[in-house]
Amino acid sequence: MLIQTPLYCAGPIQTFLPLLGHDQWHVIQEPAESANPFRNKLQIVDKQGIKTFTIPLKASSRALPYEWHEMAYQERWQHQLFNALQTAYGKAPFWEHYSPAFKTIILEYSSPYLWQFNMALLNATLKALKWPVEIVSIQTDALPSVPPAHSLPYYQVFANEIGFYPGLSILDLLFNEGINALDVLWAMKNNAQTIKYLR
Repeated sequence: MLIQTPLYCAGPIQTFLPLLGHDQWHVIQEPAESANPFRNKLQIVDKQGIKTFTIPLKASSRALPYEWHEMAYQERWQHQLFNALQTAYGKAPFWEHYSPAFKTIILEYSSPYLWQFNMALLNATLKALKWPVEIVSIQTDALPSVPPAHSLPYYQVFANEIGFYPGLSILDLLFNEGINALDVLWAMKNNAQTIKYLR
């Protein structure tokens, strides 16, 4: 079976669950009018609660297909995004191990196009997860909806203070669970009731 997925910006954890077990993904090149809420947004959590970060886009490119959406660099959002991630996950168990690769992408990526930036984030995430998969870009009008957030708890830095938040960016799972992250995804897909922590 061919699996199709939108290209999210470090998308919600639950969007990765249908992709497990497939060695090839067809990443959809969406038309401009498609409703992909996480095309330029990602959700993280810090000690104040859930935060939604939005990458600004050039107004002149918003009516174009997704692959031609240009990011608006004059707002210095790259530093704001990395600082937000550091505030949220600087004390997470795997921040020091995985953050350098994402710091390079966020602060130094030279392409103006959101599609290419998101693809770089996806490739870095898959490499960190040790998840080998072939990604093929396709064009189609069929855009899957975002699955509901999965409530199976995993380790989060501030959970003891503010509770557990499901449905966050895959980066939340990666920085908090690290080498166990792929196992957590499989547990979610298999509807496990609890996760056996390996740390």
